[in-house]
Amino acid sequence: MSIQAKLIVLILALATITVAQQPKTVEGYIQTGIALQRAGKHQEAIQDFAAALKLEPGNFVAQYGSGVSYMFLDKWDDAVKAFKAALILKPNDAVVHVALANPYSGGGNDSEALATLKKAVTLDPKLVSAHHALAIVYARLGRRDDALGALSEAAQLRPNDADLLFDLGSLHLESGSLQRALEFFNRVIALKPAMASAHMGVGIVYIRLGERPSAIQAFQQVVGLHPSNAEAYFNLGELFGSVGNHKDAVAALKRATQLKTDWAEAYQALGNVYHDLADNEHYLEAMKEAARLKPADLKILEDLGMALRENRKFAEAIEPLKKVVAARPDDVNALYVLGNTYLMAAKFDDAIQTLSKVLVMDPDHSEARERLRVSSVRKNLLPKLEALKQNVVRRPESPDARAELADAYKSLGMFAESEQEYLKVIESEAGNVDYKLGLCVNYSEWGKVDQSVE
Repeated sequence: MSIQAKLIVLILALATITVAQQPKTVEGYIQTGIALQRAGKHQEAIQDFAAALKLEPGNFVAQYGSGVSYMFLDKWDDAVKAFKAALILKPNDAVVHVALANPYSGGGNDSEALATLKKAVTLDPKLVSAHHALAIVYARLGRRDDALGALSEAAQLRPNDADLLFDLGSLHLESGSLQRALEFFNRVIALKPAMASAHMGVGIVYIRLGERPSAIQAFQQVVGLHPSNAEAYFNLGELFGSVGNHKDAVAALKRATQLKTDWAEAYQALGNVYHDLADNEHYLEAMKEAARLKPADLKILEDLGMALRENRKFAEAIEPLKKVVAARPDDVNALYVLGNTYLMAAKFDDAIQTLSKVLVMDPDHSEARERLRVSSVRKNLLPKLEALKQNVVRRPESPDARAELADAYKSLGMFAESEQEYLKVIESEAGNVDYKLGLCVNYSEWGKVDQSVE
């Protein structure tokens, strides 16, 4: 239970006014204010508490109730004033000090929040909510050791409080104490077997320990208890993918995207699983959706570029890959991929310029040197293509003329056109192994492995 939720319980516990009292009395206004608080109508509740205070300025319940309602409206300064007024009436009440710390913290005044909570602990060392609230402030300030100390004090006072034990597990997880985190999460599960967040914590611990089967089991527990937990499905998807269970990985990640439709990373993870399955069409669909949701994310843009390349959409791949290079100008590999993409898109001048930059940055980059050579060959060959086409028109029965055109298309990366010419020449010269070998190479460079093998 959060601090604010606990405060609601406290303020309601203070309200002992009976229903029979009239609304025009102090007690009646207080009763109405509490009822409005319960209904979530905090602005109206404040008005009734103010009416009670007008009749009786020293009424503790009205002052305290005003502070609670101001807190729910995020009116931190007003809440501080109300709780301070309540403290004047009960200066040694540790519960009121805990209440005052909350708007201090909400308004960004953590130093006052800490001082107030320390005072609460001094006044009542056995007040669990004071130790718990102190731990929360310490944790927000990054003082994990102090937070662990405060939470440990609270847990000693209430050893079977699952919420306290869960927070202890979470803090140990954040600090990297994985075995201690696992110990506390398992204690929570023993107390509350249906607490999905504790099973989630166990799963995260096992991921970090590299124990994937145990992590999978933990996240399966989470989705069994909480079928709408998108994060659990996401983790399951990544885990299934990491152990080669692509079918279940796809199912889990698709479920994550259904539950949280704006989760770019889930679409990205789904795309990567499709890539592992060589399902290029769905790979591209997923990466496009990820990029639509996070158009400035460099890793997603890089993945989108690669997905477009896998689908031989080289011209479309250029733009996202250019953005990656612009953001990472010293990344030699990103620059090489862009240069190679220019080449495959038949943008030979851009390819030559980009691949030349790669070689300036890394003179030993053999792949860039080879692709630069190919770019120059293709650039010089492109103007001759029309003459090769005309040669086939003039000599339609010549296998050599058509094979020469097929070779040119292949060298230019125009694989579909090359395929058509090779098929025609093989039809007329079925026994010529060289033509079949040319078609085989064309399929191989085209990425059509099955046709190449055939």
